[in-house]
Amino acid sequence: MQTVSVGAMGAQISSFSFSPSGRIMAVESSGEGHPLLDIYNTAGLAADNDIDYLGTLDPYPGWVSVAGWEGDDLLLEADVPLHEDFDQTAEYDNETIYTLRWSLGTPGLELIRAISQNTSAAGEADLESNLLH
Repeated sequence: MQTVSVGAMGAQISSFSFSPSGRIMAVESSGEGHPLLDIYNTAGLAADNDIDYLGTLDPYPGWVSVAGWEGDDLLLEADVPLHEDFDQTAEYDNETIYTLRWSLGTPGLELIRAISQNTSAAGEADLESNLLH
């Protein structure tokens, strides 16, 4: 039996989620209170006990969480603009929640919508673009 390591070194896994097909796994973890989201392709898990690391989403100084799945597309929520090349040293208002889509084989994250917590549902900013991460 071979051990498969997931999550950031020294981080504590808080949750993990598989896509409906079982092909993609998202692992939410934190180290020293800092959240991270790692994404893996699990297609080789049954055959050779191996998973492929696909990337990490680092929302520092904010947060990121799994909002759900649409097939193998991962839906995320974050309070920082992960779809942009954002400045991790900048301060963000933390009042806007970004809903994003991550797709296997598509570079970057797609912004589905950005909603300010200080506006009503009628005041939502629905933005659709395919921006590089």
